[in-house]
This record gives sequence, structure tokens and C-alpha cells, in this order.
Amino acid sequence: MPDLSGVCRMGACSTKGCRVSTPELIQRLRQRSSWRPILQSTFNIALFLLLAILTARSETPWLVRIVAWPLMGLVLAGFLNAAHDCAHSSFLDSKRLNYWAGVVWCVPLLISFGLFKSFHLTHHKFNRRRGDPEPLAPIGSISEYCGRVLSYNPFRNILVALRVARSSSRKLAGCNRVSRNELKIELLIILSWLALAVSLTVFFPTTILFAYWIPLLTFGPVVQATALPEHHGRPLSSDVFENTRTILSGPIVRAVLWNSGFHAEHHLFPFIPSCNLPILHKLLDVRRDRDALTTYSKFHLSLLSQLLSGSQAA
Repeated sequence: MPDLSGVCRMGACSTKGCRVSTPELIQRLRQRSSWRPILQSTFNIALFLLLAILTARSETPWLVRIVAWPLMGLVLAGFLNAAHDCAHSSFLDSKRLNYWAGVVWCVPLLISFGLFKSFHLTHHKFNRRRGDPEPLAPIGSISEYCGRVLSYNPFRNILVALRVARSSSRKLAGCNRVSRNELKIELLIILSWLALAVSLTVFFPTTILFAYWIPLLTFGPVVQATALPEHHGRPLSSDVFENTRTILSGPIVRAVLWNSGFHAEHHLFPFIPSCNLPILHKLLDVRRDRDALTTYSKFHLSLLSQLLSGSQAA
């Protein structure tokens, strides 16, 4: 349980008095109904399946497919954000169940949950400071922006997991918490899923290409596009309100992405389930208004405008 007086010192209090002032309140925010993750999971999976059926239908116009594929990438980004809750043990009530739920969410993305969890917890430990595995330097050119956001190899995660599983030193950034035995089990599951996907592609090439492989390719850029605004260009500071942004977005995007846009709130209290982050956001109303963005697109349009004009991104 964090020292709530520290929250006050960082500016989480309003001039009318601190609205996050008691351990009891934080404890209530740690609680969530057991049906919430089930309902959210059902929504995300059903939405992906509906879009997959739509894109795989032979009579579906190409324009509809072109619009649907990035939306499917957004839903897959929600899969990773569900795994993110599992990494913080806030998805389910059991640590072991959180682990296996994280594995299930990550397998269709060809990502090792153990590596993702280790990388992400390292990021939390060193957020915007030396040791943070996420890039600290701001993007300085359009080509660098395209390389950061658009380039994605879905098989790279498997190769990294294989390297870590075979390495005795495990010196890769963020891999200090990985259990090698669990990593090997995850790799076996991922490779089995990959073999199944390839086999289905052989028998149903167009259907699987449209319903899985192309959405998987859009997943990487969507994840980068939604993750970049969280910390890009923020000061190298230990103050969460200085080094992390909140992106409000719309209710549908928030639902699909498991409220990941409430990122400053999450870094302040990472153990609070994502479904309760909007409540925490309202309690931290003074500091949240200072640098909260309304949409992800607003951030990217502003960044691209700065890069095109030749000024360094802020």
C-alpha cells in the first residue's frame, strides 16, 4: 500500500482538499466485481470474431475490409492490455489464474506473457529514468516515427523468447524476472498455436489470411500508436504526473483497450484494476487536467506537425 501522503505531495490533492486521502478508499478501488473481466473479455472476443467473419466473407467489399482490419488490430491491442492487467495481478483474484489468463491473451499475438510481464514491470520500476527498457529519447524525424510506429514483425517476439530461453545470462533488457521453465512452456504453446494457424491457412488460405494474419500485422502499429502518447517526450522525472500522460479517448476505444489511456493513474496505483481507473481519474481531477489528451489522434497529428515543421517533438 503506497504512502498516500506522497500522493498529496505530488499534487493529487485539489485546493478543496485531498480527494484520495484514505487507505480505505484505495482499498475499495482495488476491488472489482468478478463479472467485470468476464464481461469485458466476452465483449472483446465477440467483437473480434464478428469483424473476422465480416472480413472473411467473399461478398464483403474491399473498402469494408480495409476499414475493419485496423479495428481488429485495435481489438488485438485490447488483448495485450488484458494481459497487462494479468501482469499486475489485477485481472483475476488468483496470482496463478492471472498468469494463465495472461498466457491465453498473449498466445494469439505470438507473444510470451512472461517476457511481456518482465519487460513491463521493469518499465514501471524505472519509468522515464535510466534502466527503463522503453525508449527515452524523443522521435526526431518522420522516418524515425515511421520506424517506431509502422514497422512490426510478429515473429520477432518468438525469436526473442527463444534467445532468452537458450541464454544462460538473460542480459536482455527487462528479462530478469523470467522463469525459464515457464518460458519454455509458453514457447511450446505459442509454437503449437502457430502450427495450427499455418495448417488452417493451408486449407483455408483466404479466410485465415483475412481473419487472422492481416489483423495480426495491424496489431503492432496500433499498439505502438496507442502506447507512444503515454510517455513520449515527457521529462525524465520520477514524478508520475510529469513523466506520464493520460489519454481520455472515447468510450468504445476505452472499453476495447481496457482503459489503458488512464496511464498516469495506472502508474500511480498499478494494482488498481483497469475498470476502476476512470473513478481514480476523477479523484485526481486537478493534476489530470493539466496534460490529459482527448484522443490518440490529437497526439499523433501534433507530433507529425512538429516533425514536418522541423522542430523537435515535445
